[in-house]
Amino acid sequence: LYASDKVSTCLSSRRADDINSIAENDMLSSMMQGTGGLVCSAVVEDGTKVVRGLNKKYGKNIYVIIVGCSDDAVEKSLKPGNELKKRIGMLKGWRKVQCNSIFEWSDLSKLDENAKSFADTLKASSLSSASDPDMRPGLLVFFPGIPGCGKSSLCHDVDANILGSSPSGGLTPRPVHICVGDKVEGKYWPLVRRERMSVPSSIFFADKNAPPTVWSTIADIAAASRAAVLPVFPDAS
Repeated sequence: LYASDKVSTCLSSRRADDINSIAENDMLSSMMQGTGGLVCSAVVEDGTKVVRGLNKKYGKNIYVIIVGCSDDAVEKSLKPGNELKKRIGMLKGWRKVQCNSIFEWSDLSKLDENAKSFADTLKASSLSSASDPDMRPGLLVFFPGIPGCGKSSLCHDVDANILGSSPSGGLTPRPVHICVGDKVEGKYWPLVRRERMSVPSSIFFADKNAPPTVWSTIADIAAASRAAVLPVFPDAS
């Protein structure tokens, strides 16, 4: 826990203490601009199932740090036998995790130094690969009307300049995204969540009928991705 606390402090990130409780929503939240990421502590016995599952989509955003687990240290901590073999086998599993990078910190006396160096490396990499994060809140437009109310026609005519998202006053233009429900394979609203949280400052049109049963989901997506919500109703006439 001390190691994860040091790393999270250096990165100004959120911390979690149960690797097996981490889900996709946690990954999406940690990847939002300006959040500092998520540092999660684990013990060898927790296994790599959750990490391997998340790696399928987010491997390039995952780093594994193995602390104080050199082969010598493990052999000294346990008597020869099945428990030692099991621990060594599980460690091999952690060392083979497919992710962005794996670090091994065997010298615990250098923990503070390693944590600062790791944080500096990640911050430098982030600065070199992206511009300053756009912390402006975004907008989520949805259509709570009945099917056939003209939402697709409206979305088809959406123009970035009409929306005022073109550069003005030195501001960076906002991305405008239209997600057409009929073109989405799989579940629609989880995709909206991923898209919204990847670019929180965007103006997002959810071109899909939104009955009352999904309004709470839309509200949750907006809250998690720093967006205002704009429902568009069909003309009563």
